[in-house]
Amino acid sequence: MGKEINIKEMIGSIEGIVKLVKSISHPKRLQLLILLEEGDRDFSTLINQTNLKKTALSNHLTQLITNHLVQKSGRGNYQITTDGRELLKATTTVYEKSKSREKFNREKLRKQYSNVRMKMIEKSENLISQDPKMEGAWISYIGAVLGVLKSLPIKRRNDRISIGGYTGYAFALPNVMKGGTCPSGPTALAVWEEIVKATNNLGYKVHHYYDIGGIFASDEMPDKDKERAMKLFRLIKSSIDNDKPVVLWGLVVIEYGIVKGYTGDSYIVSSLVSPIDTQVRYDKLLSPGALHAIFFDEEGSELTEEIDKEVIERAIKFAEGSMTHNNYVAGPSAYDEWANNLESKSEEDHPYHGNSYNGECVLEAKTLSKTFVERLSEKYHGKPQAKFLGELSQVYLKIAEQLGKFQKIFPFALEGEMPRNKCLEGAQILRATKPLEIQALKLLKETYKAWV
Repeated sequence: MGKEINIKEMIGSIEGIVKLVKSISHPKRLQLLILLEEGDRDFSTLINQTNLKKTALSNHLTQLITNHLVQKSGRGNYQITTDGRELLKATTTVYEKSKSREKFNREKLRKQYSNVRMKMIEKSENLISQDPKMEGAWISYIGAVLGVLKSLPIKRRNDRISIGGYTGYAFALPNVMKGGTCPSGPTALAVWEEIVKATNNLGYKVHHYYDIGGIFASDEMPDKDKERAMKLFRLIKSSIDNDKPVVLWGLVVIEYGIVKGYTGDSYIVSSLVSPIDTQVRYDKLLSPGALHAIFFDEEGSELTEEIDKEVIERAIKFAEGSMTHNNYVAGPSAYDEWANNLESKSEEDHPYHGNSYNGECVLEAKTLSKTFVERLSEKYHGKPQAKFLGELSQVYLKIAEQLGKFQKIFPFALEGEMPRNKCLEGAQILRATKPLEIQALKLLKETYKAWV
């Protein structure tokens, strides 16, 4: 028999018991306990896995820590405590034996059998005739688009440089989360509409599917999210049947990848994670923020001087950093925000992954910017804009050299040490980069004014 209940002790502890039970009454707090039962995690990882805003996650963690169910460990990680583990175990045991669980399972089964569309998924498969492969790039959108374009019949001399420049992506970074350098920065852009529109400059007309409200792979995904994921799956199947691959957000990891086929209810994909093709179920995407897919249509127009001039106009708009989401900072001011993050946080609070990933992406962006404007300078040799483009390429070279120093301090890794001296050194590099970014923005404007 189990331990008998001490009624007197419970009566004297009612308020404490209620407080403890309430600490896990919210679905997200219970999810946090379950995630931490699987292993320690840092703040940025928990943001990605729970799809919570930074403030909401912090509040939930505070409640769990206050009730001694979670604690901070070294290197800025969070871990479940013995009390947390025991409470989770006890709650699970009670639920497994409860009538409410039986009722829930019956209702779940009823929904499965009543949802005709979920039952009628076609068990067919198809692969496009070409074999697109994800190209190596820290900025996954650039790698995915390049892989698709290389596989399509109409060939242009596209590479990472042309894609970064003509879409404007190379000029849209840095984009840094306020108060913490989260790995979402390089993709949490407020200029996606313009980036996708500018992708038309690369040889194919494109359109994108954008459904606000992210989804995460889960056995308990709400029916409405399954329906949203299925709608997108059907659209992508149609593109595959027309022999056109698709760039999709949230394949395997929270990045862009290529859908090259389907089998049953799964995508066949090429991604950054695996050198071989992978299958991903339609409802197993990792897509915070929105469902996002880019479709490639018919042949686009040739590049013209007017398009090149528009590229500079777009670069100015992106580089100014005036278009951002509420909790992000872009443009020259992003260097200050990034530096402040490094200077103000204690060692255990630093998200190494986010810091190093942002470093790699911004370094790549500035390297692409440097070579792209250098190409334009050569293309328009003898014209007024060429002089400013040549000067601009040298400024971007200096920015890349600065960010190269930063990358050496914080090479990419999912975890790493961030001692105080390295953080201060990194912040100093970022602050020294800001004036160069301002100089580059000034030269972009001079280039545009000189263009005739």
